[in-house]
Amino acid sequence: MANDAAHTFGDARLEELKLLAEIDRMGTFRFIPQQEPQRAMVVWLVTERLANDFDFPWSQNPEQSSGGLPGESDLERSQHQRYLTTLRCLLAGQEVSLRLSHKGRIRLSELKQALTAGKIREPFGILWDGRHFDSDLQVALVDASEKSPLSLICLDMNRLKAINDQWGHLAGDSCLRAYFQAVAAAISDKGNAYRVGGDEVFAILPTFNRAAAKSLSKTSCSLLMKEKVRITEDQHVSLAVSVGIATTTDPGTEFEQLKKNGDDAMYRAKEEAKNAGNSCSGIAMHGEEEVLLVEQP
Repeated sequence: MANDAAHTFGDARLEELKLLAEIDRMGTFRFIPQQEPQRAMVVWLVTERLANDFDFPWSQNPEQSSGGLPGESDLERSQHQRYLTTLRCLLAGQEVSLRLSHKGRIRLSELKQALTAGKIREPFGILWDGRHFDSDLQVALVDASEKSPLSLICLDMNRLKAINDQWGHLAGDSCLRAYFQAVAAAISDKGNAYRVGGDEVFAILPTFNRAAAKSLSKTSCSLLMKEKVRITEDQHVSLAVSVGIATTTDPGTEFEQLKKNGDDAMYRAKEEAKNAGNSCSGIAMHGEEEVLLVEQP
C-alpha cells in the first residue's frame, strides 16, 4: 500500500511538472477544465499563486473609491477580484487564461530537481538503476524543443547469452561490467545511462540532436570493442553492441513511444550485426533505413 501511495504521489508531481512546463512554454495557456484531477490541479496552481499572480493590466482610477478592506490598496483589491473570477470560471468549467508566475517558475525548477534526485546504482555500481528511467525520461521530455532536441539511446550487448552458455555467468558478468564501463565513459557528464534489464541500457541525452547522438554511439562502440575481456587464464573475448537512437524536439512526445522507437532501431541494428557475423557493432537511427556497422579495431 505504501509503494502504491508513493507511486501515485510521484505521478501527481510528474503531471504538475508537465502542466507547469506547458504553461511556461506557451506564454499564455488557455485551459478548459474537463477532467476533475486536472481541474483540481489548476485550482491549486492559482490558489498557491503559481499561475496568474499579478498577471493583469492595472491602472488606478483616482476618482473611484477602493471600497475594499481597511488598509487594502486598489492593486490588492484588483488582484483578489481577478483571483476569485478565475476560480469561479474553473469551478464552472469555463475557459481561463493561465500564465506562469515567478513563484511558478521556481516550483517548476524544484520539481525537476526533486523528481530526478535520490537515484541509486545498479548492482555493479556503474549505471543508474532502471527503476528511475521512466520518471527521468518524462522530466527530460518537458524541455525538448527545436533548439534543444532530446535523444534516447538504447543499447544491447551482442552474444551475451552465448558467452553465458559457453563460459558461465561469472564470465558473462565480467563482460557486462566492461560493457557498462564503456557506456559510462562515453556518456560521462553528457547525460544519464540506466540499466533497465539484463544487458539492456537506455541513455538520456538532453540537447543532443541526431548527429551528436550518432557520434556518441560510435564512441561507445569503439570503447567497448577495444576491450578484450579475460575469461580464463589464456582465453579472452571481444565484445560488440547494438545501438538504437530516437530523437525528438516535441515536448508532447509520449515517453513510451520514444522508448519503442529506440528499441525498434536497436533490434534493426542487432539483426544487421548478426548478418555480418556478430563480430561488429551496429547503430541504427529511428526514421533512417541505413544501419552503420562498426568493425573490430
